[in-house]
Amino acid sequence: MMIMGVEIMHELPFKHVYLHGMVKDTKGKKMSKSDGNIVDPLGIIDKYGADALRLSLIVGSTPGNDISYNEEKTKYYWRFINKLWNASRFVMKSIGDKKIPFDLLKLGKKIFKEHESLHDFDLWALHMLNDTIDESAKCFERFNLGE
Repeated sequence: MMIMGVEIMHELPFKHVYLHGMVKDTKGKKMSKSDGNIVDPLGIIDKYGADALRLSLIVGSTPGNDISYNEEKTKYYWRFINKLWNASRFVMKSIGDKKIPFDLLKLGKKIFKEHESLHDFDLWALHMLNDTIDESAKCFERFNLGE
Protein backbone atom coordinates (compact mmCIF):
# COMPACT_ATOMS: atom_id res chain seq x y z
CA MET A 1 0.00 0.00 0.00
CA MET A 2 2.84 2.37 0.76
CA ILE A 3 4.55 1.73 -2.59
CA MET A 4 1.30 2.06 -4.56
CA GLY A 5 0.36 5.20 -2.62
CA VAL A 6 3.66 6.85 -3.46
CA GLU A 7 3.47 5.67 -7.08
CA ILE A 8 -0.10 6.84 -7.70
CA MET A 9 -0.53 9.82 -5.35
CA HIS A 10 3.14 10.90 -5.20
CA GLU A 11 2.93 11.14 -1.42
CA LEU A 12 2.93 8.81 1.56
CA PRO A 13 -0.58 7.47 2.21
CA PHE A 14 0.20 6.82 5.91
CA LYS A 15 2.33 8.55 8.48
CA HIS A 16 3.00 5.32 10.39
CA VAL A 17 2.91 1.63 9.54
CA TYR A 18 2.40 -0.90 12.33
CA LEU A 19 3.74 -4.38 11.60
CA HIS A 20 2.29 -7.03 13.86
CA GLY A 21 3.05 -10.69 14.23
CA MET A 22 1.09 -13.51 12.69
CA VAL A 23 -2.18 -14.58 14.31
CA LYS A 24 -1.93 -18.29 15.11
CA ASP A 25 -4.36 -20.85 16.50
CA THR A 26 -4.39 -22.12 20.09
CA LYS A 27 -1.76 -24.76 19.28
CA GLY A 28 0.60 -22.12 17.88
CA LYS A 29 0.07 -23.28 14.31
CA LYS A 30 -0.34 -20.81 11.42
CA MET A 31 -3.99 -20.35 10.54
CA SER A 32 -4.79 -21.81 7.14
CA LYS A 33 -7.95 -22.56 5.16
CA SER A 34 -6.52 -25.88 4.02
CA ASP A 35 -5.87 -26.92 7.64
CA GLY A 36 -9.35 -25.74 8.63
CA ASN A 37 -8.13 -23.83 11.66
CA ILE A 38 -9.17 -20.33 10.61
CA VAL A 39 -11.62 -18.23 12.59
CA ASP A 40 -14.29 -16.09 10.94
CA PRO A 41 -13.85 -12.64 12.54
CA LEU A 42 -17.39 -11.59 11.56
CA GLY A 43 -18.81 -14.62 13.39
CA ILE A 44 -16.75 -13.77 16.49
CA ILE A 45 -17.90 -10.13 16.30
CA ASP A 46 -21.54 -11.25 16.03
CA LYS A 47 -21.09 -13.51 19.06
CA TYR A 48 -18.93 -11.34 21.36
CA GLY A 49 -18.61 -7.91 19.75
CA ALA A 50 -15.75 -6.09 18.03
CA ASP A 51 -14.33 -4.63 21.25
CA ALA A 52 -13.91 -8.07 22.84
CA LEU A 53 -12.16 -9.35 19.69
CA ARG A 54 -9.86 -6.31 19.61
CA LEU A 55 -8.96 -6.70 23.28
CA SER A 56 -8.28 -10.43 22.93
CA LEU A 57 -5.84 -9.74 20.10
CA ILE A 58 -4.14 -6.69 21.61
CA VAL A 59 -3.84 -7.25 25.36
CA GLY A 60 -0.57 -8.93 26.24
CA SER A 61 0.78 -8.81 22.71
CA THR A 62 4.20 -7.36 22.07
CA PRO A 63 5.24 -5.67 18.84
CA GLY A 64 6.66 -8.10 16.29
CA ASN A 65 5.71 -11.28 18.18
CA ASP A 66 3.09 -13.71 16.95
CA ILE A 67 -0.35 -13.71 18.57
CA SER A 68 -2.13 -16.88 19.63
CA TYR A 69 -5.91 -16.53 19.17
CA ASN A 70 -8.19 -18.24 21.66
CA GLU A 71 -11.98 -17.86 21.66
CA GLU A 72 -12.03 -18.31 25.45
CA LYS A 73 -9.90 -15.17 25.76
CA THR A 74 -12.41 -13.29 23.60
CA LYS A 75 -15.24 -14.57 25.79
CA TYR A 76 -13.35 -13.36 28.89
CA TYR A 77 -12.96 -9.85 27.45
CA TRP A 78 -16.62 -9.85 26.40
CA ARG A 79 -17.51 -10.44 30.08
CA PHE A 80 -15.02 -7.75 31.17
CA ILE A 81 -16.49 -5.18 28.76
CA ASN A 82 -19.98 -6.12 29.95
CA LYS A 83 -18.90 -5.41 33.55
CA LEU A 84 -17.50 -2.02 32.52
CA TRP A 85 -20.74 -1.24 30.74
CA ASN A 86 -22.84 -2.17 33.78
CA ALA A 87 -20.58 -0.18 36.14
CA SER A 88 -20.86 2.85 33.85
CA ARG A 89 -24.65 2.56 33.75
CA PHE A 90 -24.73 2.32 37.56
CA VAL A 91 -22.62 5.48 37.94
CA MET A 92 -24.67 7.39 35.39
CA LYS A 93 -27.89 6.32 37.15
CA SER A 94 -26.44 7.40 40.51
CA ILE A 95 -25.45 10.80 39.15
CA GLY A 96 -28.89 11.40 37.68
CA ASP A 97 -29.36 14.89 36.25
CA LYS A 98 -26.36 16.35 38.08
CA LYS A 99 -23.75 18.04 35.94
CA ILE A 100 -20.35 16.34 35.93
CA PRO A 101 -17.52 18.86 36.44
CA PHE A 102 -15.29 17.70 33.57
CA ASP A 103 -12.56 20.10 34.65
CA LEU A 104 -11.81 17.57 37.41
CA LEU A 105 -10.14 15.46 34.76
CA LYS A 106 -7.49 18.12 34.13
CA LEU A 107 -4.11 17.58 35.68
CA GLY A 108 -2.86 19.64 38.57
CA LYS A 109 -3.64 19.89 42.25
CA LYS A 110 -5.00 23.41 41.74
CA ILE A 111 -8.03 21.99 39.94
CA PHE A 112 -8.64 19.45 42.72
CA LYS A 113 -8.33 22.06 45.48
CA GLU A 114 -11.13 24.08 43.88
CA HIS A 115 -13.49 21.21 44.69
CA GLU A 116 -13.23 21.06 48.48
CA SER A 117 -16.40 18.96 48.70
CA LEU A 118 -14.62 15.91 47.28
CA HIS A 119 -13.57 13.16 49.65
CA ASP A 120 -9.98 11.92 49.83
CA PHE A 121 -10.96 8.76 47.99
CA ASP A 122 -12.49 10.80 45.15
CA LEU A 123 -9.30 12.85 44.84
CA TRP A 124 -7.19 9.68 44.86
CA ALA A 125 -9.40 8.10 42.16
CA LEU A 126 -9.13 11.22 39.99
CA HIS A 127 -5.34 11.28 40.38
CA MET A 128 -5.19 7.60 39.41
CA LEU A 129 -7.44 8.28 36.42
CA ASN A 130 -5.17 11.11 35.27
CA ASP A 131 -2.08 8.92 35.67
CA THR A 132 -3.78 6.17 33.65
CA ILE A 133 -4.77 8.61 30.90
CA ASP A 134 -1.18 9.91 30.69
CA GLU A 135 0.37 6.44 30.65
CA SER A 136 -2.13 5.19 28.05
CA ALA A 137 -1.41 8.16 25.79
CA LYS A 138 2.33 7.46 26.02
CA CYS A 139 1.80 3.79 25.16
CA PHE A 140 -0.32 4.66 22.13
CA GLU A 141 2.29 7.15 20.93
CA ARG A 142 4.97 4.43 21.17
CA PHE A 143 2.61 1.82 19.59
CA ASN A 144 2.80 -0.34 22.73
CA LEU A 145 -0.81 -1.44 22.23
CA GLY A 146 -0.50 -4.52 24.44
CA GLU A 147 0.32 -2.36 27.44
